[in-house]
Amino acid sequence: MNKKHLTGVIIILIIISAIFIGLKYVFPNHDLFNYNLMEILTTIVVTIGIYFLTKVNDDIKKKNEKVEDTIEWIRNRINTVFNCPVQQSKQPEYLHSFKYIDNKITVLEKLSKHLNCTEEIREIRNEKQKLDDFINENIGQGDDYFLGVTVKEKIPNILCNIETRLDNIMLKIYNDK
Repeated sequence: MNKKHLTGVIIILIIISAIFIGLKYVFPNHDLFNYNLMEILTTIVVTIGIYFLTKVNDDIKKKNEKVEDTIEWIRNRINTVFNCPVQQSKQPEYLHSFKYIDNKITVLEKLSKHLNCTEEIREIRNEKQKLDDFINENIGQGDDYFLGVTVKEKIPNILCNIETRLDNIMLKIYNDK
């Protein structure tokens, strides 16, 4: 909690207290003002506690939403770029995509620290590197190479492994709730 939030809470409490004190002088015998100090303090402490718990849960929810968005971005990018047959003419697009996916994996790693996903992210990096190596080492052999029977299923298998790891991270988001 930063100083702005704490200052705001204190100011709100002072304003509410001033309003109640002013109303007590206007309506001195009203039932609302027949509470003792212990009841008032308990109400204030409980209210502040609920506020802080709500704030913490809201921060975790926002982080989880950002993790989900990043996972969806990675998933969409790998499927749109690499799910169709590899073509030699698209080599610059592949290189750009690998770099961009690396950046998104780094963002995912930092955002998901609270989920303890280091193993999944390490495996995603390894699978992405396998895909990167396979395409860059063999793209010079022409488009027909990637349509061959022996290598035809290699890219979809790697993509499936990456998606499985991404799904595991998504499951961790929803299992923590």
